[in-house]
Amino acid sequence: MYLVAKKGFLVVLDIKKQFQHKHLNKLPGLENPTSELMAIHIWEKAIKINPNLYEIKVYESPNSGVKFLGGEKLEIFKKFDAQSAIPFENTYSGFSFDLMFSGLFPLNKEMGWTIDFSIMKEKLKPLIQSLDHQLFTGFSFRKSPDLINLASLNQEILSQARELIPEISG
Repeated sequence: MYLVAKKGFLVVLDIKKQFQHKHLNKLPGLENPTSELMAIHIWEKAIKINPNLYEIKVYESPNSGVKFLGGEKLEIFKKFDAQSAIPFENTYSGFSFDLMFSGLFPLNKEMGWTIDFSIMKEKLKPLIQSLDHQLFTGFSFRKSPDLINLASLNQEILSQARELIPEISG
C-alpha cells in the first residue's frame, strides 16, 4: 500500500510509520482497513498536524487506489493499458497508451468501500477490449488514415466510459 499527500508529504511519512509492519485490522479505528477507510483515517490524523493538507492518496496497487479530499469526497482511480495500431501509408503504426479512469463515488459505510475495483474493471471491460490490440479505424475521431486527433479520442473514450459507469469524471 502506498500513501501520498500533497502539501504535507512529511506529515504522511511520519504517520505512515504507524502502519508499517502492522496487522492493520488490529489498529484502533481500522478494524476494516479498506483503502477508503485508511485514507479517511490518515486524513483525520494528518489534518490535525497540517491544516493545509490537500489530499491523501492510498494505492492498492500501482494501477488503482483512492484519493480523499476531506469531507465526503472519495475519488477512486483505476489505470488500464492498451496497445493499438492505426493504418499509415500501406503499413501500420503501433502504439501503447494508459487509460486512467476516476470518479467520485459514495462510501458504503456498511462495507467500508465505494466501488470494488473488480466491478469497475468488469464494467469497463467492453470498452477496454474495443481498444486493446485493435485497429483504430472505426472511431469517430479518425479524420483521415494518417491523422489522429487525440483530444477527440480522449473525449470519445471518456464518453463511452461514462455510459458504462456514470460516476466516472475523468
